Amino acid sequence: MSFPTQEILFTLGIGCSLLGLIAAWVMSLVGLPGNWVMIAVAALQAWMLPPDSRWDIGWPVIAAMVVLAAIGEAVETGLAAAGVKRLGGSRRGMVMAIGGSFVGAMLGAGIGLPVPVIGSVLGIIIGAALGALAGAAVGELWKGQTFDRSLEIGHAAFWGRLLG
Repeated sequence: MSFPTQEILFTLGIGCSLLGLIAAWVMSLVGLPGNWVMIAVAALQAWMLPPDSRWDIGWPVIAAMVVLAAIGEAVETGLAAAGVKRLGGSRRGMVMAIGGSFVGAMLGAGIGLPVPVIGSVLGIIIGAALGALAGAAVGELWKGQTFDRSLEIGHAAFWGRLLG
């Protein structure tokens, strides 16, 4: 009786791919770069599997995934900046909104909210939005805007990031 190593390795590989994709999906939910992990898992699968396999993805699909992920990242990042720009904010306010969003997301992940299971996710989302608000407002104050005007622009960055 022979041991079916090829079938076992194939099954383990597909199982690992599925686990990697689930982990990447969870990463996306909490604001981490899950799209890029999904692409890496798919590229690894495309490289490892023979082209005639029914599980093969193919390199054109990987290229399309890269394009779509880049568009998604640009849209998500640009929404906070668009909120600043819409109200006449400066480039400094836009850059500070993006940076503040990142810092706020990291702080929100660490602090979280006292809600079981989804507290960290909500902490990241709210932290990113508050960070965008703070970053845009500080950037506009630094540029010489009044406090009220800076807060108004920061408020637009908050909603842009929250909806993004």
